Amino acid sequence: IFSLNSAFPLLLSVFPAYLPTTTTTISNSLAGCPMTKLTPLLQSRLAVLHPHRKPFDMGDPKSIPSTEDALKVIPKRCLEVSLVRSMFYAVRSTGLATLGLYLAWRFFPPPSQSPLVILLYLVYAYVEGTLLTGCWVIAHECGHGAFCGFAALQDAVGFVLHSALLVPYFSFQRSHQIHHSRTNHLLQGETHVPNQAVPGSYGNFMVTLHDLLGEGIFGILNCFNHLVLGWPLYLTLGYTGGPERGLSNHFVPFNDKLFPGKWRRRVLLSDIGVLVTLTLLMIWAREVGWATVLAL
Repeated sequence: IFSLNSAFPLLLSVFPAYLPTTTTTISNSLAGCPMTKLTPLLQSRLAVLHPHRKPFDMGDPKSIPSTEDALKVIPKRCLEVSLVRSMFYAVRSTGLATLGLYLAWRFFPPPSQSPLVILLYLVYAYVEGTLLTGCWVIAHECGHGAFCGFAALQDAVGFVLHSALLVPYFSFQRSHQIHHSRTNHLLQGETHVPNQAVPGSYGNFMVTLHDLLGEGIFGILNCFNHLVLGWPLYLTLGYTGGPERGLSNHFVPFNDKLFPGKWRRRVLLSDIGVLVTLTLLMIWAREVGWATVLAL
């Protein structure tokens, strides 16, 4: 998921003023990595990045505007939340996705090994997946509190939409909040946190694998890992989550660092929503068959 041999030098060039201990550790780890010795590809990339690997001059810290100052210059209309507009987007995305599902169920041939049928369902998956992404994003905005000014209503909308997509709404709401509050932090970040290239570690293994496979094949492998395996691995194991919180599970609230206090109950509530969807899918599968349900 990460091209570490290019990511680490770039991170070192951008964040030394903020993460001196972490960047020093990574620099030492990268310097001791076998990849840094004689790998031509890595040497060429380091040569390109070397001029940029210098401390970032922030100037006078007092001259940096605060969050409040930044918000003051943003037009008020950009911060206004419209329930009517948000609900329109929610209904539109849900309606289009439901229509696509109905049309495919009503008029498509049953799933089979026919190349044309397989191609038909692949095209359908692309279109329907795009429409369902609209529903996912609406629920995502509910989790951010950007859907409307009524917390209970937007949580209800987000809970229904994400549960229908087998996403634990409140669990993801919590971890995603941490992700945004600790973005690019190599220790406290949440999701997409790069692994350090310490000898014998997974990060070092990925660096070595990149050298063995080459840029193209390694990129294809990363796309598969990220798009196919990444999401379920993150939800169940906390894969690519921050090292400070360690192993986590969005369905079992055993990690107090990620789900403290009231969030444990909300994780269980999220589980109920996902279980309801799974139950409905099982009932539907008994009527039309698992092949049809999985294809749609």
